[in-house]
Amino acid sequence: MQSYQIEEIKAFMGKLLTGTLFDCYLVKEATISTYQTFHIDGHINDEFYHGTELSDEENTTLTAGYSSWKQMRPLCFDLIKGKRTPLGFKFILALPAHLAITYLNTELNDESLLNQKTFLVNVRYDGTKLLCVTATSSSSFLPEKQSDQIWDSYFSKFLTENDISFIS
Repeated sequence: MQSYQIEEIKAFMGKLLTGTLFDCYLVKEATISTYQTFHIDGHINDEFYHGTELSDEENTTLTAGYSSWKQMRPLCFDLIKGKRTPLGFKFILALPAHLAITYLNTELNDESLLNQKTFLVNVRYDGTKLLCVTATSSSSFLPEKQSDQIWDSYFSKFLTENDISFIS
């Protein structure tokens, strides 16, 4: 687990809420505090799509079980935008399994292990500072920590390559 304090909050927020940089991530959970506090569970309700023809994007997110940031971004943007700064927010985003294999497998070289873990980034704003905190999750105890370190390293490079300045 690694914490990254974002130095240029406004620039990061532009990339998060109006750019496509995080669109491939899945939304596990979102909480936004403005004039009210909004809680969003990123789980897809399968019943909503029952009996309808799905687009490729809908089919992909339905299979993953969570909405993509691309789908949720406009809603979150609408809740945050305005003349006043939000009191705070928290987004828990997950790297989809197929991208974890693509991005992280070259260093780890163990696809089965990558399929057992979820690679997360928690984006938290408390009204004064914005943090991105990496984490991993698995359904059972896995003593190996190499994949966690690779995820931390990948996310650090991801921020740097996308001109997001941070303090770790």
